[in-house]
Amino acid sequence: MYNISSFHPGSVSALGPTDGNKEPSHPPLPWRLIAVVLGVLCLGLLVALSVLISLFLQASNEMAEQNKTLLKQQEIRNNHTQLQESLKNCMQRKKDLQDQYNTLADALKKKEETCGHCAKSWIQHGERCYHFSKKMRTWPDSKKYCSSQGSSLLKIGDKEELGFITGLACMHWIGLSHKNISYSWTWEDGAVHSTHLFPLRPVQDGGTCALFHTGNALAYNCAEDFRCICEKPAA
Repeated sequence: MYNISSFHPGSVSALGPTDGNKEPSHPPLPWRLIAVVLGVLCLGLLVALSVLISLFLQASNEMAEQNKTLLKQQEIRNNHTQLQESLKNCMQRKKDLQDQYNTLADALKKKEETCGHCAKSWIQHGERCYHFSKKMRTWPDSKKYCSSQGSSLLKIGDKEELGFITGLACMHWIGLSHKNISYSWTWEDGAVHSTHLFPLRPVQDGGTCALFHTGNALAYNCAEDFRCICEKPAA
């Protein structure tokens, strides 16, 4: 056991300060400098990274714009190529149409040279000219009138001509007659009329001249006054 009496106050100070009286410790100066440098470097890296990201985004946007521009230029080139092809096709079509027009014009010119024309007041149908008189005359006078016009009273030769005349004639003398009931109906050129072409109906007793009306021939008195139809080849 220790002897308390032998413990002197001065011995306390000799042992050094107690823990409660210790001063706070400070890191050495080099470590502070290293920490500051590292902080500055980290800040610099962050700034550099931000700049790089900004430059990358800017470059990406520029590349995207360039790609759009390239695509638009390619589209323009494609459209230009298509337009050139369309223009080429149009020019070829124009040439073909011009050739067809020239062919038709030549054919029409040749036809005009071979086919005749009808004078004023005459109607052309095919290669024949028809004149529908306005003045009313007897059948013999109508025959003379047509002869004075360089033509003859109408002779209907076929169904096609019959259809054409039917749409225009209304109570007109035509070149069909007979001398009496015992004789056949004949045209001015002497050809015998065929009832298969159109019928001939008696209307007046003793009628020996034909009046054409709505697709039928009517036997009328030649002394009656009616209009007539004259016919001649196109000249």
